Amino acid sequence: MKGENINRNVYIYLTIGGLLCLLLNSLGLDTLVPNKKVRDIVFENEKNVYKNLATLVHEREIIRSMVTTAWAEYSPEYKTTELIPFYYNEKITYIERNTLNGMRSYLLRTMAPDEGVLIPLERMNLKKLNFNPHYFTYGGFYIYSEGLYLAILKLMGVINLKRDIAFYILHPEEMGKIYIALRFVNSLLALGSFLLIFLIGTRIQGQWHGILSSLLFIFTPGIVIWNHFARPHIFSLFWILLALYFFIKTLQKEKAEIKNFILACIFTGIVAGILIPYGIVMLLMIPLTVALKKHFSSFSQFTKRSLFGLLIVLAIFLITNPYLLADIQEVLSEYRYTRMDVRYAPSLQNYLYYLTTVLKIHMGIFLWILCLLSVFISLYKPKKEEWLILFPFLMGFLLFGTSYPNYMLRFVFFLPFVVLIAGNGILKISKIKKLYSLAMAYFILCFCYTALYTGAYLNLLKGEDTRYMAGKWINTNIPAGTSIGLKEYPVAFRTPPFSFAKYKVQIVEDKNKFQEKMPEYFVVSSFDWRFSSYEEIKYYLSDYYEEFKVFRRVPEIFNITFNVQYRHLPPDYCYFNPEVVIWKRKRK
Repeated sequence: MKGENINRNVYIYLTIGGLLCLLLNSLGLDTLVPNKKVRDIVFENEKNVYKNLATLVHEREIIRSMVTTAWAEYSPEYKTTELIPFYYNEKITYIERNTLNGMRSYLLRTMAPDEGVLIPLERMNLKKLNFNPHYFTYGGFYIYSEGLYLAILKLMGVINLKRDIAFYILHPEEMGKIYIALRFVNSLLALGSFLLIFLIGTRIQGQWHGILSSLLFIFTPGIVIWNHFARPHIFSLFWILLALYFFIKTLQKEKAEIKNFILACIFTGIVAGILIPYGIVMLLMIPLTVALKKHFSSFSQFTKRSLFGLLIVLAIFLITNPYLLADIQEVLSEYRYTRMDVRYAPSLQNYLYYLTTVLKIHMGIFLWILCLLSVFISLYKPKKEEWLILFPFLMGFLLFGTSYPNYMLRFVFFLPFVVLIAGNGILKISKIKKLYSLAMAYFILCFCYTALYTGAYLNLLKGEDTRYMAGKWINTNIPAGTSIGLKEYPVAFRTPPFSFAKYKVQIVEDKNKFQEKMPEYFVVSSFDWRFSSYEEIKYYLSDYYEEFKVFRRVPEIFNITFNVQYRHLPPDYCYFNPEVVIWKRKRK
């Protein structure tokens, strides 16, 4: 058994590494949150917000009364194209309802999709002790723990929590503070994950395994990127690693075997209580650990021990998701609704895309090569502890590789296992005397490249977003009263913020309707082609329009640019700095 006796030098490394990990995952947490800057781009000034406050609040209340679940739809009587009076710079104009609702979204939500934990929290009725979130895609453990965390911050005076939505419409920076606080949880959990990876690596192959793997974790691009968004996927990694740590201890410690096994199952239940797909993969670790332990004398004993663990997981899952059974019809309805967006079917094309594109973006080319090589190396005469990092990686790939669309975010699950496998592979290669120098040289190259790659993405996240750039350009360069076309109604995450009331905003969903509307300009972003291709946008617009202005930023650091094929990327890559293209009508 590999112990955890840590000497003074290693403590120094853990201190410096931990602080660096916390720093990298905390820089730029204010990216894309509601603030006065975006308010002034969309509404031009605070007075325009104040004069329209009653309308903005009323229209939101109408939507909230209709949309009480994730799958609820607007009532037939609700007319999204109805013209609503809007006060704009000392005069009254009229704006379509869907455009008005889109304008409000810039004050209340981030410009990154699905940072939506506040919605299920808002749906709860605390006075009546009704904690039903009416939202089950995100697990109860994630929703309730984030709610408790925000309540503590409110008591400490760090944030303002109010049910009065008018307060946040008038003070969008206060809503921004809430999102920053939610993201900071991920930064703290990343610090915990860094320490756990060190401890896990130490137990598998010794302290050098822990050091190498945790060092790679600090600079893994996917970790730093997704820690800047309040999503349950990145939130779950700490709990996944806790479960893994105690599964490994179960294999190694005889005296505390039952205690460690129970703790591993409890944390597996928490993972399932955050995201069910991640929980399913970790659930398979229970029979694997029991089998590797080889403490049973018959198949019935193996079954009993495995069922014991599964029951613990089920109990924790139901405790953290108490309304799953109470509102089973609502849960099934939401499941059917989400199935329209996410499908699971084995496909060689999907597997190859995830393997060659999604994982590579998350890791960078050299860490990606090291990981794939290390998987094969680790499969050669693996120790029982090595199976506990190989198995979830392989099983997770088999499960998540079947999903479509090819979202990057689902593959966050792999990143802790990637660095543990990579560290393991480097150590195994370095034990071959003739390959020691080569192994160390490659690790240094891999580390330096990955650190630069991560720094480039951090610059991308910290810098001005392309949507802001495009919105400000529109306000400055396109005359008031000009018609501007969009493919869909505006909303914070997909549409550049600009002064919608200043222009004639026209929604053209069908190419055949161009003849009747024909706006002067047409604005599209990566969100408009993320499930298809830019060629489809060209087909849609090129008969009447030509590209006029493109806003694009690529990862860059120290004048080193990492080329990105913006128009051939996973659909959620555009969550940060999408490409924005402004087309102008052709002159005959």
